[in-house]
Amino acid sequence: MKNYIFYILIFSSSIWSQERDQEKNNFKVIGEVQFAATTNFFFGTNYLAKGHKNPSIGGNFSLNLFKYNNFKLGGTLEKSTIGVADTSIGGNSNKTNINSASVNLVYDIYLTKTFIISPQLKYGGVTLRQKDGKKFYGSQSGKSVGIGVNLNYKVLNNMSVFTNFGYNFYNLNTNTSPEFESYFDNSNSLNISLGIKL
Repeated sequence: MKNYIFYILIFSSSIWSQERDQEKNNFKVIGEVQFAATTNFFFGTNYLAKGHKNPSIGGNFSLNLFKYNNFKLGGTLEKSTIGVADTSIGGNSNKTNINSASVNLVYDIYLTKTFIISPQLKYGGVTLRQKDGKKFYGSQSGKSVGIGVNLNYKVLNNMSVFTNFGYNFYNLNTNTSPEFESYFDNSNSLNISLGIKL
């Protein structure tokens, strides 16, 4: 399902690409993209925090398609990797890839012409894939909910640099005994990203 969300957003962008920046009743179809390097710090008594070498390192790509007044709607794809610290917890793999796709709602607050604060909400899907080199050991899927804020500084008319601070909650579906469900199914992370918005 998570892949379909992003495909729909990209398809919608191609349909309305010729109408970009045309305003009607404060509604716009836009094509704002973001690229960022990101890191996640997992915490608490759970599988990602206790069985891995924090933090994870990765990157993400975001596409905002629709704008109404200061609200923007879009999506994000993110991939990061975290090393396994305890094989008794993390299994035979030496790393876990964390792949996620989400729909985002963003609100821009213009403090000055060049400095913009953008709180955001995210909802989507996440998949953990355990690997050792090229050998694949299994995967877990679930849902993710996130809140965060972008601090944007406009360096050119159509380019900004930004940093993002956020919190993510993950709820996974793991086939395990009931006493370990909370340990393997629920996780939390604080994340920091640094990137460019076009």
